[in-house]
Order: sequence, then structure tokens, then C-alpha cells
Amino acid sequence: MVMAEPYRIKMVEPLTMTTREQREEEIRKAGYNTFLLPSWACYIDLLTDSGTSAMSDRQWSGMMVGDESYAGSRNYFNLERVVHRITTYRHVIPTHQGRVAENLLFTTTVKPGDRVPNNIHFDTTRANVEHNLGVAVDCVIDEAYDVTAEHPFKGNMDVGKLDRVLAEAGRERLPLVMLTVTNNSGGGQPVSLANARETSRWCRRHRIPLFFDACRFAENAYFCKLRDPECAALSIEEIARAFLTSASTIAQRIVRAKTKIREARIPYQVPSLADLPDRLDNVLRVIYLVFNEGYSASSGASLTRPDLSGEAIRLGRLLGTLLPEPEVNGLLALMLLQESRRAARASPTDTACSQITARPGCSA
Repeated sequence: MVMAEPYRIKMVEPLTMTTREQREEEIRKAGYNTFLLPSWACYIDLLTDSGTSAMSDRQWSGMMVGDESYAGSRNYFNLERVVHRITTYRHVIPTHQGRVAENLLFTTTVKPGDRVPNNIHFDTTRANVEHNLGVAVDCVIDEAYDVTAEHPFKGNMDVGKLDRVLAEAGRERLPLVMLTVTNNSGGGQPVSLANARETSRWCRRHRIPLFFDACRFAENAYFCKLRDPECAALSIEEIARAFLTSASTIAQRIVRAKTKIREARIPYQVPSLADLPDRLDNVLRVIYLVFNEGYSASSGASLTRPDLSGEAIRLGRLLGTLLPEPEVNGLLALMLLQESRRAARASPTDTACSQITARPGCSA
């Protein structure tokens, strides 16, 4: 049975039905350049920046209540507040289009002959690099070019290709590395959180700045939530923040938090049983984050960290004895199921499988 769509269509726009002969004639006249095609000739427009997709009622109403003041617009302060919340960056420089931001960046950083690696450069990004006499280098994984390959994150950077660019050009010729998220010129394919961290570690190791071209950051976070077990329990905003928060930043926050607790003389108190249900979601989230780091290690030579995943399972079982809630048992069952496949993920034949075991008293 086919279910009806869960939305109402409030407006229709007529489209031109073209013949094959008309389409062939128009694409020849455009020199086989899709950007030169008139929009009326495109019955189905799959160009990722076309802007022709439908908008929701909330998006349209948001445009109507927007503040178009020339200066001091409240919408700017809304934007600034969100950028601060997600990136923790102090300064926000708004531009009317990405190509202007690219021009500001590359006229400041790129000198003639410099190499600028990216997963795949968007056309205006490449143009701005080359306008400043730099060389735009695409370093996306090979699967991105294979339309038949099944890969959840075809926008991933190939760190081996970064090594080759570094060896060929030298450190002094690499002013920065870019990572386009999602990979716009590669069909809008997403970048995994693990790959972003790997790219960040490579850049820190060679002391090269890493810049995100965050063209579809929210959509990329959504793909991560759907396709990456590490991100399954996180919100879209939490995933976005994870892309932009370094380990050193987290360490600084912990130090500041400890200092604040000490100076405010906040006492350590064990919560009462009545307080535990209100804290359950945050506790489950932390346990699952620990498990995910064990399931897919973000650093080190090993693919997995059994010590961390084992500790998360131990904590899940312990929590189940204190609060035998369905959410606790559900998370424990999920972790046990994923842990049972850990050996298979590290096996070349993908046939190894460990047995799921439940201790006495554990309903999971």
C-alpha cells in the first residue's frame, strides 16, 4: 500500500515539457555547459545550487518576518548567535555569497604557485584559487569517481593523496587545506566525522590550517546520523559541533569548568533516586559516545578500541541495575549487537563474528 505524502502542496509552477530534439538542440547551443542552459529547458533540475526545490510553510513565513534593515538587522544577530553556538568562533564576517568568502580567503593566503588541496573544489572555489595563480588539487577518495561503487561517504578526503601533494610541492607551498562538506562538485556526497578528524590530524601534524567549506553542513550532519553508528544517538547540531571542536578546545573547556566549580564552591552531591530519571538521557548519550569511540577509534593504528566499548557495555549493565528502564535496556542491546560484529569489521573476509552474551539479570 502506498501512503499519501505527509504534506500539502499549496502552490504549483508550470514546467515546460520538451522533446528530445529540443533538449539536444538546447544543450548544443549551450556548448554542453549546463550553466548556460536556460532554466525553462530543464524539466528536471538536479543542479545542486539551482534553488528550485520546494520550501516549507515555515521557510516562507520566515522570509516574510525577516528584518531587511540595512544595518543592525536582527537576522544578522540571529546568524551570529547560531555561528557562535556551533563553532565557538569569536568573529563572524557575513558575505552575500560563498564566492566572496573564497575571494577574501584566497587573496589573503594564496601566492603564485601554491597548492590548495580539497576533496573536490567547487567551480567558484577553483576559479578563486586559480585567479590568485594557485593550483587547486582534488584529493577525494577514488570511490567518488565510481558511480557503481557503494560507499556511505564518497566525499571523504584521501589522506594518502594529501601526502603526495605535500611530497611534490613541499610544506611552504601548502598555505591551507580545504574540506568541502558536503562534497558539492561530487554530487553533494557527504564527509564522515571520522574522515574530518583524520584530515584535521594530518593538518595539525604538518602545521597546515584546515578550512571547512561548509556549503551543506546540516545536510552532511544528517547523512552522518543516518549512516555512521558513531553519530546515531547525536542530534544534527551536536554532529555539526563535533566537526568543528578539537580535542584541545574540549580540554580547555574542562579546565574552565573545573575552575568555575572550585571558585564557586559548588559541592559534590550524589543525586537522589528521584533525580535520576531527569538525568538519564545525558548519561545514556555519554555511554554511547564512549562506545562509539571504541567501535570506530578516531586515533591510533587500530580500527577499534575494545577497552572503551567494553567499558561502555559495563556501564550500561551497571545503569540497568540502577534504573531498569526500556531506554537503558535498548541502548545495552544495541551496544551488544554492534560489539558482536567487531571482529568481523577487522576481518579481511568479513566472516568472523563473536557471540552476544548477556549476564544473569540483564534482559538485553
